[in-house]
Amino acid sequence: MKHLSLKSPSLKEKLLEHSIRPTAQRLAIADFVLQKGRHSTAEMVQEHLKKFFPHISLATIYNTLNLFSKKGLLKEYRFPHSGHVFFDNNTQPHAHFLDENSQEIYDVPMEKVNISLKNDSFEIQDVEVLFKGTLTNKGGQSG
Repeated sequence: MKHLSLKSPSLKEKLLEHSIRPTAQRLAIADFVLQKGRHSTAEMVQEHLKKFFPHISLATIYNTLNLFSKKGLLKEYRFPHSGHVFFDNNTQPHAHFLDENSQEIYDVPMEKVNISLKNDSFEIQDVEVLFKGTLTNKGGQSG
């Protein structure tokens, strides 16, 4: 059985900095979504954690991921190719590319995106951009 290190001071400190009580389950979820998994679903987290916490419920995972999102550690996305909610540990502004062959999601830095809205009537707080196609170069950051 693989071991899960829940004693990472940086993870514990990160949760405390965001006013999140660092329980064993929260640390395990944080270890996966903040350090290993990008564009994770609650189901992916549960699959990863079931060897360490066999009885962890999907509700507990969703509650924790939603708390992490509310506190700014994750950003929540819903992509049209899936009925799942994805949680992204990259909270900086960026776009996404969906490879329609593999269903893999890649981050696209905003400086590589050129879009504009020609309307003075809107006050924009956030933009979510999803490009769909096929990956021709393996240079993207998958997740």
